[in-house]
Order: sequence, then C-alpha cells, then structure tokens
Amino acid sequence: MTKLKKYLKDKYKLNSTQWTIVGIRGFDYVDGKFVQNSDEIDQFNDTVLIMKGTEVRAYRATLDPGLTWILKPMAGILGAARLEEGCYMYQRGKHKGHDAFIQAGKVTIRRDKNKDKKWTMDEEQESGFFGIHIHARFSSGKVGTNSAGCTVLDSLWDQKDWKEFQTLLYSSSQTIFPYVVINQETMDGLC
Repeated sequence: MTKLKKYLKDKYKLNSTQWTIVGIRGFDYVDGKFVQNSDEIDQFNDTVLIMKGTEVRAYRATLDPGLTWILKPMAGILGAARLEEGCYMYQRGKHKGHDAFIQAGKVTIRRDKNKDKKWTMDEEQESGFFGIHIHARFSSGKVGTNSAGCTVLDSLWDQKDWKEFQTLLYSSSQTIFPYVVINQETMDGLC
C-alpha cells in the first residue's frame, strides 16, 4: 500500500487528507495484499479502493464493460468504451435514478471497435462526457449488462458493500472525488 500511496502522490499530486477513489484492473485485494488475476472480461475481477489518510476500504468491482455491451456496443460501430489509465474527477449524482458518482469533468476512453475484448493502442481514444459512472450492479451473475463502460461494484444497490461505499463518500463534506484508474501492468510494478 505504501508504494501505491507514493505513486498517487507523486504522479497525480493527490492529497491524503481527502477521499480518493482508486480503480485497479486485474487485481484482487486479499488480506491486505494485492493479488494479480487473469483479468478476464465479463468478471468482477478488479478492485476499487477508497482511501483517506490511513483509512482504506476495498471493494470487488469491474472497470470494464460486460460482454453484452462489447459485442453490441451502445455507441454502435464506435465500440464499447473503457476508461483509460489516469486521474479523473467525480461527484455525487444519479445513475438510472440511484445515488451514484458521475463525471465532474472530462474522462479519456478507448473504444474496442473490432469487438475483440481488447483495447489496443491502435483503437480510437477520445475525451469528453460519456456517462461513465461509478455505481452498484443491477443484477447478479457476470458483468453482462451491468456495465457498458462504467465502474461497477460487485454489490446490488441495497447490499452492504455499495451502501457502505456510497454512504461513506456521500456523508463527507467533500464534493469532488479524484478517481484514479490503474491498469494491471502499472499495478504490477507497484506490488
């Protein structure tokens, strides 16, 4: 955790006195340690942390769209969107009528135009407002239709993990939350 905190401070100038959301692709957080996994598509195999000072809470999640939306993207021929590694600003807001976290600024995405479940450097990248939110899941099972590019905690709206995550951040006086997305390759160097 020390290397991760140093990375957040050095690369993004993040202040440990405010809540920061960190999404890590292809890693589980088990017994206080990061464990790399196969990072398969359509699985809740990523980790979302919320951090402030010495307090760290970890949640199982996905940072990738489900297979349903990869094969039949909302954006049609443009392809399914996935957040690029980086630091973005989020705020309280609504996702399909539920309390969630929405973009407070532009984000950068890459699209899987050829639907091969990989977001490669030769595929389109763009910045803007795409409705890439952070929220709970709507249904059990695989990622499926739960994410078309959003970060989704592996928790239904009324379950403990989502309620804890949402309540803790909503009850703070903070209005903007940095959200740092870290790809598996980068995190591998921080373990």
